[in-house]
Amino acid sequence: MSLNKIEKQVLSGKRLSPEDALLLFESDDIYTLGRLANHAAVTRNGNNAYFIQNHHINPTNICVNRCKFCAFSRSKGDKGAYEMSIRQIINKLKKQTVRGGFSEVHIVGGLHPDWPFDHYLKM
Repeated sequence: MSLNKIEKQVLSGKRLSPEDALLLFESDDIYTLGRLANHAAVTRNGNNAYFIQNHHINPTNICVNRCKFCAFSRSKGDKGAYEMSIRQIINKLKKQTVRGGFSEVHIVGGLHPDWPFDHYLKM
């Protein structure tokens, strides 16, 4: 599959269609994909890069889902199962602030069977 048509569109600044996106997704021409992606990024943003200081929190590994790709989750009572209170999460973030801070808190974790949706909002 040739990316010539898409390359012309990208280099001329034209919007790609969903069909074009599918062709890009199915392409194994990693060099052309990278070159076109870089061209689009530099055209839109200049030669600037931005970084964040991310702090990752996993409030629990207790999860009702059993995703096939996950080696993280546990059931209540399993060895290694844990859950953090909101106070514990706040204390962990305070310690990180002392070490230099962060610009984003990334919260992921299990879908706890006993935590209502409101608990996640409070978190």
